[in-house]
Amino acid sequence: MAAAQAVQTQDAQLALQVCQALVELAQGGGEPAPAAPEGQAPVYRKGGRLVRWENK
Repeated sequence: MAAAQAVQTQDAQLALQVCQALVELAQGGGEPAPAAPEGQAPVYRKGGRLVRWENK
């Protein structure tokens, strides 16, 4: 929605904000990985989503 508004109004500042949000999404959003409980290892689904914790 913001991208469409930036194009319609020719607003360069808004277009840069949209680009910045897209770059952050592409880099993973900066969300830290969850900490592993004692004696367990994370199991991830294809695409990097945490499924469960498995005993080592």
